[in-house]
Amino acid sequence: MKHLIYYFLLAVFFIGCEVPNFYRNNPNDAGSKSFIPDSVTNLKAEITDRLSYPFHVNDVVRLSWSDESEFEKGFRILRKGPIDERILIAELPPNKTSITDTVKKGGHYVYEVQTVGTESSSSSFKVLEVSHIVEGPKMTTDKSLSGTYLVPLKDFNYLVTAQNVNSRIQPEIYNFETNSWNVTDFPSTASSFTAYLQPDHNIVIGMDKYEYFYYNVNTKSASSKKYFSELNNNWSRKNFHSVYFDQENILIVTIHSDEVYLFNPLEQTLNKLSSMNFEYSTNFSLVKISDEEALAVGSEKIKKFDLKKRNWETLTDLEFTLTDPVTIKINEEEILIFDRNNSSGDTKYPIYRYNFREKSYHLSAYLENRPIYIYNPAYNSVTFKLDNGTILIFTKNSSTYQIYNPSNEKVSRPIRSFIYRDIVGSAKLPNGAFLIPTYYYNSHFFRLDSE
Repeated sequence: MKHLIYYFLLAVFFIGCEVPNFYRNNPNDAGSKSFIPDSVTNLKAEITDRLSYPFHVNDVVRLSWSDESEFEKGFRILRKGPIDERILIAELPPNKTSITDTVKKGGHYVYEVQTVGTESSSSSFKVLEVSHIVEGPKMTTDKSLSGTYLVPLKDFNYLVTAQNVNSRIQPEIYNFETNSWNVTDFPSTASSFTAYLQPDHNIVIGMDKYEYFYYNVNTKSASSKKYFSELNNNWSRKNFHSVYFDQENILIVTIHSDEVYLFNPLEQTLNKLSSMNFEYSTNFSLVKISDEEALAVGSEKIKKFDLKKRNWETLTDLEFTLTDPVTIKINEEEILIFDRNNSSGDTKYPIYRYNFREKSYHLSAYLENRPIYIYNPAYNSVTFKLDNGTILIFTKNSSTYQIYNPSNEKVSRPIRSFIYRDIVGSAKLPNGAFLIPTYYYNSHFFRLDSE
């Protein structure tokens, strides 16, 4: 009887006890939930349809790698594009070692190959960056550029000339169809050089702070230079900003002296108008907003020039101070304003959105890097409006760019541009790409728009 009671109690004891569970929690154990597989090695990218002249829209990028893990569940491929957020583009089975991806925009891409463990949350990864910046043909000149002005001519030609007399650059013409440079008999120019094409006459009007001249596109010859002071003895030979309204009206606003002139290239007249009366006119930006209107954005005020009335009107007194404003028109009612030299001490650079019809503005976003500067009064920053309406701004010595989206007022992260030398000018080509001369007489092509 005692033995029966003993076995009964022993059975109750074992039935009432649970056998301990042994949880596998070892990152080196393929059966563990925290197992981390080895990341891939030798990650490479090959653009099988290389983005080059004259630029293919759909480029195929082939990624390949070495599989270093024996226990992966598979692979996840992610891509971050020039404007797009980081997205998943493919999930692959184990032992896969390559994939192809089609991209439709030139620019900078980041690919991430994740080696997935038994749990989708445990993975290792490798990152690869792919650039679609293409180096173009070298210019013929053996001098370095310190600032250029690019003028679109006819028959796919673009005039590229330096605006700094100290550089003594021989101007050249870039031909889009042949992808080549040719030296031209274009006069050397001084600082503040600006050029505009008279479309009906195929004549380029060239101006610097001393003189003006005419360049015939058909004959590829230039007239003799003429001094502005001969047209108006008030001309102060100062650097200036300018706006081309039409064949008979070019607005000129001098820097520092705040003088305003209206130049008629056809009649060769130079009329002095009323001053803008900026308290500080050292740094300001001049932008055309309509066929007969231009805005001058100064450190504390925004003024409008009316071609019909030939006078200035103060639109807005700013509640902040701009040290070195840069502007770009984004639609028929608004411009963007950002300060190249942030005087507030902030590490970011504000973008203001100004409605010149309603005379109102607001802080829209921030640039993380400083907008770059090129020595050209006609456009002193490399800022482009792309075909999709977004604004591209090269920043921080040309090494990065950021994209501003006016529709949601957001700015992309800084993206490496892969342009290794300083930008000194830019022009948009017929295929949507950009021709960008750089400091050491070289050129690059850059494309960031889609079909």
